[in-house]
Amino acid sequence: MYKVIIFDFFDVIHHDYQKTWLKERGLKREGGYAEASDLLDVGKIGYQEYLERFATLSGQTAQDVSDQFQALARVDDDVVAIISSLRKQYLTGLVSNTHSEELRPILERHNLADLFNEIIISSDVGVSKPDPAIFHMMLERLGVKPEEAIFTDDNPRNVAAAEKIGITGISFTDAAALRSALTALGVTVA
Repeated sequence: MYKVIIFDFFDVIHHDYQKTWLKERGLKREGGYAEASDLLDVGKIGYQEYLERFATLSGQTAQDVSDQFQALARVDDDVVAIISSLRKQYLTGLVSNTHSEELRPILERHNLADLFNEIIISSDVGVSKPDPAIFHMMLERLGVKPEEAIFTDDNPRNVAAAEKIGITGISFTDAAALRSALTALGVTVA
């Protein structure tokens, strides 16, 4: 029986503005952009340096990049409603590859932190998905076994990594499909 549902943040609960920003400019998460993202995710650089690296690569200011990111930012209210419903019967967790300097303000701005029993941000622990260590940390903090957990993420590599250690995985596409997948697993979603 499942006791915990664990969620990715960007492109599950909140739009991944970096991905859209790159795509709108005909760019990919490679080279200097990938390096900046990877260093940010494991806490080797802060959010301001990350913005500055993107700015330098794109010929803009860090403030321009930040403003453009914010213009693309939005929460998926349907997913938030699902998590709110789950909180009545299940533990919930958040595992996100980013820096706490980026994520914590978003959580506060949208009152999202209270949706979760546990939040693990990759920069805080120095390890990012798909490394199985980050999933083990979440299981340990919530006091559950892998077979008692479900994890949903838009990145198939991360879902596969969770499944490899015994967590049930759901590849996220949208809120309706998530609701259906959870229901099919016997999870009660109001």
